Amino acid sequence: LRLDLPGLDRDAVAELVRAECEVDDATVTRIAERTGGNPFYVRETARLLNGEGALIALSEVPEGVRDVLRRRFARLPESGVSVLRLAAVAGRESSVDVLVRAADTDEDSVLDALDAGVIAGLLDEPDPGRVRFVHTLVRDTLLTDVSRVRITRMHARIAAPLEGSSDIAALAHHYARAGSPKAVGYCVQAAELAEARYAHDVA
Repeated sequence: LRLDLPGLDRDAVAELVRAECEVDDATVTRIAERTGGNPFYVRETARLLNGEGALIALSEVPEGVRDVLRRRFARLPESGVSVLRLAAVAGRESSVDVLVRAADTDEDSVLDALDAGVIAGLLDEPDPGRVRFVHTLVRDTLLTDVSRVRITRMHARIAAPLEGSSDIAALAHHYARAGSPKAVGYCVQAAELAEARYAHDVA
């Protein structure tokens, strides 16, 4: 009998984390979002929190979790892992069309890689034409294994197919991370749009 177990809810995550250390509600919420309620990921993150503090626990992947995820990546073809790394640079959630246009391989290869990611439980499909990492920890582990030089180039490749779209904030983000002169204009536009929405902290 095979049972699909959902992640723990927020209250259960709080109970598991507080068995390791004292923590405030906001940090519990962040851990629940970051781990997707996976009990192993929650416990490892709680141990990192107890030893290193919230700043490290909410920004780094615990070593035990990283090892487990790397073993899962190793079961996928290297070309598939490369597409997943591109998706990780794009963000927690990304457009399949953007990934197809940004990838250095053909459309079928990109779709095969995304299919493999979904089947392996690394990605889900929140909406048609979009993919999302099931846990932030999956995305962060993929990024850990890529050099800054390569990540910079990937940001430039992702920004190019976004040209002409209305997603000014994404263009500003990716061109800034790519070190492109185009970042200046898009950052100014993004700031003006944020100010118009009275989101002054974002601006």
